[in-house]
Amino acid sequence: MRCSILVLVIHLTFAGMLLANRVDGQALQEKVTLSLNKATVAQSLSAIETNSSVKFSVREKLVSSIIKSVTLSARNEPVKNVLDDILAHTGLQYKLVEGYVIIEAIPAPVRIYGKVIDAKTQESLPGVSIKIKNWQGGTLTDINGAFVVTIPTENATLVFSYTGYETAEVAVNKTTQQITVSLK
Repeated sequence: MRCSILVLVIHLTFAGMLLANRVDGQALQEKVTLSLNKATVAQSLSAIETNSSVKFSVREKLVSSIIKSVTLSARNEPVKNVLDDILAHTGLQYKLVEGYVIIEAIPAPVRIYGKVIDAKTQESLPGVSIKIKNWQGGTLTDINGAFVVTIPTENATLVFSYTGYETAEVAVNKTTQQITVSLK
């Protein structure tokens, strides 16, 4: 009997969590009608808040620095589509976190330069596969073992693989400029 109640409580908890996530996601599907004429990005976001249940979290300094005139007429359009139009070509992006739409700067891609060598002989390894973990993209080392890879976010893990060697993973971030990786 106790086990059944415990299982029921667990099921209800997970069902509540699933429903809560769906409600958050549905906020961006809410239909809104707006007419903006040469409005700033900040004024445009404020108009969405006024005409919908969507709440924004944004640093005023971030949106006030954007010089974009928004002219837009939306009739029963999903908030997501209107938001995409407003933020297009601004260097800003949005994400949904705990019921709020967070507006933030798009992180600039980071270029990482490096070289892959044999751990014992210190010789360059040409043709080593370098992939970005959990992301599509990567590169190969050139004949001198050198490579350049662009990571799309501020932090990433590079995975180095080469036949006959152990796979190596190296964490990099926006401050990493050059690395040397030794494969065993």
